[in-house]
Amino acid sequence: MENEKLYTVKEICTKYHITRKTLFYYDKTGLVKPAQRVGTQFHKLYDWFSVSVLEKVLTYRNAGLTIMEIREMMRPLLNMQDYVGILEKARKRLLKEKSRKEEELRNLETLIAEIQKRNSNNK
Repeated sequence: MENEKLYTVKEICTKYHITRKTLFYYDKTGLVKPAQRVGTQFHKLYDWFSVSVLEKVLTYRNAGLTIMEIREMMRPLLNMQDYVGILEKARKRLLKEKSRKEEELRNLETLIAEIQKRNSNNK
């Protein structure tokens, strides 16, 4: 479309609360490509399609998916079973990470309690 609104990197970053580095990384990895590059500096401009792809990527990132998982999710002709399978695999990974973090938190609380106990015994 000739009169289609195009968005600058700054507009995209401001609207979606992401850094330029993040947006450029998504471009570099092929997830979110600008619609056009203009001027001598080849400034990136994004159209409605690239913005809709970015929104999908950010939704997946906010759900804890990795870049590799997102890449899989965005494969053309991905069937529903594969789509759900990727999400289930990500869910299992996040549950393992949660379990590890809970264990680290318990270990940290034990260390704090030990130090506080030693400190109160030295008074």
